[in-house]
Amino acid sequence: MTIKKTMPASLTALAIVGAALTGCAPSGVPQEPAAVSDVKLEPIGDSGRWFSEAYAEGVDAVYSTTNKVCGITKDHLIVEAVRGPGFRSRVQAHSLAPSTGAGIIWELTDMDCGEDAVYGDSVLVKTSTTKDESTWQLADASTGELKSKLPLTDDHLFRLKQLTEVDGIPVFLADDERVIGVGTDRILWTRYLSRGRATSVVVLKDGHLGMSNSDSKGNFTVIDGATGDDTVSMKYSNGEPSWTNDGFSLLERQVKSGGYDIVFYDLEGTETHRFKDANYHTGFIGMTPSPDAGVTFSTADRIKGEGVFAVDASGTPAMFFSTGNSPEIFTRKGKLDKNSKLYDGSQREGTPPASYNQASDAHADMKAVSKEGTMFLYPGKYEVPKVFIYDLNGNLVFEWSTSGNYFGVAVEGGYITINEQDSTQVLLPPWNPDE
Repeated sequence: MTIKKTMPASLTALAIVGAALTGCAPSGVPQEPAAVSDVKLEPIGDSGRWFSEAYAEGVDAVYSTTNKVCGITKDHLIVEAVRGPGFRSRVQAHSLAPSTGAGIIWELTDMDCGEDAVYGDSVLVKTSTTKDESTWQLADASTGELKSKLPLTDDHLFRLKQLTEVDGIPVFLADDERVIGVGTDRILWTRYLSRGRATSVVVLKDGHLGMSNSDSKGNFTVIDGATGDDTVSMKYSNGEPSWTNDGFSLLERQVKSGGYDIVFYDLEGTETHRFKDANYHTGFIGMTPSPDAGVTFSTADRIKGEGVFAVDASGTPAMFFSTGNSPEIFTRKGKLDKNSKLYDGSQREGTPPASYNQASDAHADMKAVSKEGTMFLYPGKYEVPKVFIYDLNGNLVFEWSTSGNYFGVAVEGGYITINEQDSTQVLLPPWNPDE
């Protein structure tokens, strides 16, 4: 692994987009932008999914590794699985903080870890005790000290991600194919995800989990994390449910009008709210950070925050659509300029197709928001292997080039990470002691 120093990124101006969607507030009265910006929401989930405000000063260095990255801890350690020599492996933690200096903070020999192994103050590690048996253990994320063993000895279990804990029962996603509840001495329950189909598991309130394409009779399921039993199982043909932390919402086609109602349900499948003849987007806009990133909002938040699609860590709207007959895109600084390269997609899109929708792009392509909601992260498309950061006025803070077209960008532990085919880069901002 290497840490490469860079010159601070240049600060270049570029106006961000405005966009139009139709729709009204639940009451039928358009919401004024000031009213939307004053809404206070309550995000629940991983606080590390908002990137540091220190990126306003650009990128100071890059931590690069060809090892498998298992996660970034709350105290700025990157945990990696190091292969070799031979078939042996070890787990190492390195600091991303300049004050700590280079070197290994802690190491566990003859052990391995997978992606998303960091959960709270622990790291999931795997050790081979015999040729045909493996043991999974929890290690302290700060020190590497082994804390407890899990009753999992399947040698064919390669990846384990802890999702939550319900009534003292840890719940894991195993090899992206099944969800398991684990007791002190055995697996208490198992739910399989459908093979060959897109699946997702979302942690909800009160010990529940939302699963799309599970082994249930329905297309998606809400289960009790303590028992693995269904509380809701539904067949649904209009895409995926939109998860709230206390339920979900669905589009319901109205035969007479040809339009859609947006229907909200609780964790038992009881209808709690309905938007009659609502525009497809109204109240149904995806939020950043998203449930897939480990952050959810309540049904009440989705209703009162109609049009909001980017939120800071405190729950304050950072970017949102106004509603009414002539909606626009706003930040807390005001309306964003439509006459910009960002709005027409030329900066992030190599060759926009004829059907390219600039308004949808501004919302759907956003990947992350900064902790205080002052910056927004967008990846480039296939022909543009770059990452772009914009401020509240739509100006370009910096852009970062990747080495090839096949890359993914994420935020973990407050850091922007770029995953390429054979390596991972962590962009390091000028160090902020408050982070």
